[in-house]
Amino acid sequence: VNSFISNMVKEFPAEVEKIDAKVVDVEEGFVYINIGTKDNVIEKQSFIIYRDGDPVKDPQSGEIYGYKELVVAEVEIDSIIAKRFSKAKIVKKYMPINKGDKIKFKNWWNL
Repeated sequence: VNSFISNMVKEFPAEVEKIDAKVVDVEEGFVYINIGTKDNVIEKQSFIIYRDGDPVKDPQSGEIYGYKELVVAEVEIDSIIAKRFSKAKIVKKYMPINKGDKIKFKNWWNL
């Protein structure tokens, strides 16, 4: 069993491909996002909506290293409308969704 799990883990990429996608509109139960056929999106594909939270700073210098991610919602592609435009169903909502919130792939290892 351990060797099976080790082999499976080796098949997963060390870093998930990042996408430059955002929420462009929000309506009851759905969001519109700026990814589509150009991004090889498929119906029923899952994504996380998130936004930047508090900065992560060096305690001595105050230098900002990055920002914590606040997970806003989980969505699933309902329909692909165009090359850079899809409608996604809101599956779970943790806080209000805003235009401009960021999108990333949802995988079982990042939630």
